[in-house]
Amino acid sequence: MNSTSSISTLVVAVLKIATTFGLLIAITSGCSWDERPVRKSAGASATGSNSANGGAIGTQSASNSSTQNIRNPNIPEGTPSFRFANKDYVLVSSSDIVNQYIPFGETLQNWKSMFALRKFPNMKTPGEAVSNVTEKLKVDHPETRFKVTRDPKTGDHGVDFVIWSQDKQETEFDVHIYQQRNGGVIGKMFFMKGYGEDGHIALIKKVADEKESLTKAVFGFNFPTFIEP
Repeated sequence: MNSTSSISTLVVAVLKIATTFGLLIAITSGCSWDERPVRKSAGASATGSNSANGGAIGTQSASNSSTQNIRNPNIPEGTPSFRFANKDYVLVSSSDIVNQYIPFGETLQNWKSMFALRKFPNMKTPGEAVSNVTEKLKVDHPETRFKVTRDPKTGDHGVDFVIWSQDKQETEFDVHIYQQRNGGVIGKMFFMKGYGEDGHIALIKKVADEKESLTKAVFGFNFPTFIEP
């Protein structure tokens, strides 16, 4: 692809379907992914036990939990939100198929990180969803490296990868989790984006240094329950 739109095109395609960079597929076990409701008002913390600061996940100490649970008072009352990596993510787009959350203060035009939940009612299995993503990566981004993770106990599948536009004006790190839900599949996705050549270098370096902790934090995160419009 020859333009910065290639990154956004892949994100849209993924939502619609379902170091050195080479090809790596690793199958591991023991992963566990859950979901819970987001909080809609200050003081109603639904995700206070989630964090990802330097790769730390899980329950915080009593001294830290009160800090982690603080909701930005500028977030409008009633706005669904949750906290991840010391940032408040707010719901900015909702349909009967897709929910999108970005850090409070960012927009859909300039976001640097995003959480999304996407329903795939006609998808048969989480494995099929991941295969759709990896096959598209092989065609559109043959230079990328991706890792597929499978939980044999639940049948959940995850995949993470880095992609960038040919001119390196947009770079993206993705972590996707696919689970069987209500006869179909639901995708739980986390994105980080870098803009411009400096952003490309910074994100590539961050992923090289912190990929394991970043993916572990997302895999261990209690995603919000899908909100119907």
